[in-house]
Amino acid sequence: MAAGVLAGRHFRVLSLVCLWRWIVLTSCDVPWRYGAVNGSVTLDVPGSTSFEDIMWRQDRNKVTEWRRNDVETTYPPFRGRISLNKTTGALTIFNLQPSDGAEYEFESSGRTMTRYVLKVLEPLPSPTLNCTSTGENITVSCEIPEDYESHQAPIRYSWSCPLAQCNNSPEPTMSFQKKDGFLQKILCTVSNPLVNKTSSIYLETCVPGDRSRSRYGLIALPIAAIFIFPFVRCMYTFL
Repeated sequence: MAAGVLAGRHFRVLSLVCLWRWIVLTSCDVPWRYGAVNGSVTLDVPGSTSFEDIMWRQDRNKVTEWRRNDVETTYPPFRGRISLNKTTGALTIFNLQPSDGAEYEFESSGRTMTRYVLKVLEPLPSPTLNCTSTGENITVSCEIPEDYESHQAPIRYSWSCPLAQCNNSPEPTMSFQKKDGFLQKILCTVSNPLVNKTSSIYLETCVPGDRSRSRYGLIALPIAAIFIFPFVRCMYTFL
């Protein structure tokens, strides 16, 4: 009984250690590279010199291997989709697919010399700007489809407008006041490590039934004309 308890504890401790090592090695030590679906990416070998042999692996599975004075062997599903620089060791993958996202290792003479974690991203959609009006406040939301955010690289938000609150705001929502004016153009940009997309909205579209601040000037013009026109006509009569 005691032996079983100790074995269970040992297994749990070992599992936690392995999990910790996986998180640390994957998140901290291994650099990330990004590529777009149907695009290409190059995995370089830092400080590379000439090699007698080259091996690239994807999650421990062979991608391609080469030895000096021998032919290069490429394995599925990478046949016809890669280019190996036999001088620098750099590997270029073409026609990227989501399944290509994984950890890659470069080996030479039996030693692992560099590793990368490759993330293949779907095309970034343009954001949609929605707004709500409550009292004297207007809230603008910058949104992209939830299914994109759930499995892609972190999305960054930035805003551009003539107002101070747009400066250096990383949030997906922005608040304005009606007194700021309805003619302000608000731009939101979403970006990932590869590209960025921008959409815009005018605050006047957020309050289609409220033009009081804009109407005052328009109403004042005909009222002023009612009083000014008779006065001008009277002055003209006496001239």
